[in-house]
Amino acid sequence: MQLVLFIRICEHVVSANSKALELAGINKDTKQVKGGILDVNEKGEPTGIFRDVARDLIYRVVPEASKSFLKDGFITGQGSLAFWNRKNF
Repeated sequence: MQLVLFIRICEHVVSANSKALELAGINKDTKQVKGGILDVNEKGEPTGIFRDVARDLIYRVVPEASKSFLKDGFITGQGSLAFWNRKNF
């Protein structure tokens, strides 16, 4: 399983999968951070939702994106944009 994060467009909220929580050492004993919220369920276990400053708890385990990864993403995004623009005209 790979680390997976979803970042809300406002960038104030991040959703992380269980692998990301494991790599970051986040569990029911993880303390809340000032200026942020780590969402927990009724048992006090982290749900994988990190708000505001709490995002730093998970960002520390995210590897740097390589130039080729960023380039591929940019090219893919351009292709998608071109497709949707043609479709809407």
